Amino acid sequence: MKIFSLFSKKKDFYSQSGQDQFAYNLIGKNGTYLEIGGHDPIINSNTYNLETKCHWKGLSVEFDLFHKNAWEKSEERSNKILWQDAFKVNYM
Repeated sequence: MKIFSLFSKKKDFYSQSGQDQFAYNLIGKNGTYLEIGGHDPIINSNTYNLETKCHWKGLSVEFDLFHKNAWEKSEERSNKILWQDAFKVNYM
């Protein structure tokens, strides 16, 4: 039964608390995400595996420019990231 996989974190998911696994269990491959707080592109990322392994498309928003260099060096991440205050982004 698929729902039981929600309760056991697998090592091939990158998010801190299994958010990526939860989203994948609900949607599967080829989903769409909006990530508020992109932080690091890989470490504890809620969207890294969804984008790179599950072919999700999406948008990340991050205010802290400290992480910009890591995003620029990440060759696997190609979906757009906005370096803005998430409260000031026009999502339309």
